[in-house]
Amino acid sequence: MKLPDYKLKYSDSTSQAIFLLDIVENMECFDGHFDDHPVLPGVAQLTFAVKIAEKQFNFKSQFKGLEVVKFQQVITPPNRVSLELKYDAEKSKLYFKYYKEEQTFSSGRVLV
Repeated sequence: MKLPDYKLKYSDSTSQAIFLLDIVENMECFDGHFDDHPVLPGVAQLTFAVKIAEKQFNFKSQFKGLEVVKFQQVITPPNRVSLELKYDAEKSKLYFKYYKEEQTFSSGRVLV
């Protein structure tokens, strides 16, 4: 799955970073999800978080599970959302949160 265009907004360079992601209508993840009202699939949100984290924190993940994942609001295109990532190498956990201003779209932990 191709990543959306994104840019780094903040990083402590070791374990935390915030990115701005441009969610646009012509992304392949919207194919068939839903034609009249596209919604960014949860699996795409998880994939984007893991792939961006792998590049930012220089690790290779091996998916082992999810913890306390919550999809609270749908993400629809066109949209620019923030993705906050925290990587705990000691616990092999990636914490993620998609948000825009005060609105949280989704959050959780990926066991990597």
